[in-house]
Amino acid sequence: MKSSIKPLLLLLSCVVITSTACFHTRREDFRIADEIVAQNDQRIQNEGFEPFLTGGSYRNTIRFISQGYNSNTLQFMSVDEARFFIVKQVQEFVEPFNEEKRIRMYLQNFPFTSKNVELIFSFEDAGNPPKSRLPPTLALVSCIKGKIRYSIWDEKKDNFQLIHSESYEEACIICAKNKNKTG
Repeated sequence: MKSSIKPLLLLLSCVVITSTACFHTRREDFRIADEIVAQNDQRIQNEGFEPFLTGGSYRNTIRFISQGYNSNTLQFMSVDEARFFIVKQVQEFVEPFNEEKRIRMYLQNFPFTSKNVELIFSFEDAGNPPKSRLPPTLALVSCIKGKIRYSIWDEKKDNFQLIHSESYEEACIICAKNKNKTG
């Protein structure tokens, strides 16, 4: 009987050690990702936004990060205005993930790109829902997995209405062309 207990104890010890190591690894990737997200949150809050959504996909690797922000001071009257804003936000959001060497081994792909983020920015008048931002003012701008969407509030449908979408890469090209035209 004693001889059958030793292999069982050895097997159990291996399982506990392996589980602890895996749990520690997952906590480390969460901790580093949370540090980077907190830095991004602070930067975006300094621009007049409040976070309202956080999440992502951290299964075995960090596949994407989801964040949502709301502003009652900033507004965009056109897709062109909002495009510069969202491109800048995505660039500044992914940059720390690519600069932080400790997180690289946890990323599903390196470099982290616009396809690895879900950033949502809503705009409303102070204390009012998005429906207070009526056309032509944009109510929502998002970049979800590399696709940028610009929406207004449709009062009749009581919902957001998509008015334009484009890939992040297309938006970057348009921004670069417009920047070259203006200076």
